[in-house]
Amino acid sequence: HWLSAQAVPTISWRTNYAQARQEAKQRQLPLLLDFTTEWCVHCQRMDATTFQDATIISLLAQHFIPVKIDASREPTLVEALRIRGYPTLVLALPDGRIVQTLEGYQDAGQLAAHLRRVLAQMGTSNEYARFLEQAKQQQAAGEYATAAQALRALLEDPQALAVHARAKAALDSIDQLARQQWEAEQ
Repeated sequence: HWLSAQAVPTISWRTNYAQARQEAKQRQLPLLLDFTTEWCVHCQRMDATTFQDATIISLLAQHFIPVKIDASREPTLVEALRIRGYPTLVLALPDGRIVQTLEGYQDAGQLAAHLRRVLAQMGTSNEYARFLEQAKQQQAAGEYATAAQALRALLEDPQALAVHARAKAALDSIDQLARQQWEAEQ
């Protein structure tokens, strides 16, 4: 049994933070910042284990912009993000907002769970945008009651804060149209 010469997939780490931020914004992908130092034993251990894991490699390749940051070369960033020990992983949204900071060694299972949580969080805002679009189509088709019901459900979800204003405005105009339609039918 011999190993094929097939290349093992690896993580394509970015090393320039500013460029990575730009790429994250353009591609609308969250960032994984891996703060390390040359002398950090647990960083090397993560590179040898967690970052060799097929699930982690595939999650990062498809859904994240992974950035490896040598803390000794980026003191301002280290200070700005209050990094105290190594490794420290920072998970951030495409706009740079930090979702989570993970200090110390993370095994593949732990890291995968954190990565999926970030994706779920991002997915929600896309879900809501889709939801709002659907309600607007129902409104255009004159299905006011259906659209209003969908938007009310959306407004009751605390996760939907980001789109509340748009959903509320849409609901107000739908309610008004529904009232006019109802009055016209009387």
